[in-house]
Amino acid sequence: LLYMFAIALRQLTANNPVISKDTGRNMFGNVPRSMYHLLLSGVFLENLGPVMDDLRNTHALYSVIFMIFVILAALMVMNMLIGVLCEVVSAVAAAEREDMMVTSVREKMEEVTSAVDDDNSGVISESNGM
Repeated sequence: LLYMFAIALRQLTANNPVISKDTGRNMFGNVPRSMYHLLLSGVFLENLGPVMDDLRNTHALYSVIFMIFVILAALMVMNMLIGVLCEVVSAVAAAEREDMMVTSVREKMEEVTSAVDDDNSGVISESNGM
């Protein structure tokens, strides 16, 4: 997504460069610089306002494309975070199921042991009818 939008903005701004007020340089002069600005401003939302102002002052279409990128990037990050959360929840649920199974087996074994243990010694031996 980052690479695709960097190429698109680089090609669109080839004849009409977007000059940053902060640095005085073309924000989308080459693909690596485009990726850098998209990552910082579009994904991490660093200095989003000034970048949007620079894009809008150059051409309104640039700001629309940039906002589409910001929305898609936010959705992708949110989707990844939800995936991590679901993975953690499923791992915890599996551990809890295993703990419940161990507890259930332990309780059943204690029932069987107490039923076979005639002298209430807590030990099963041959004298208990085994």
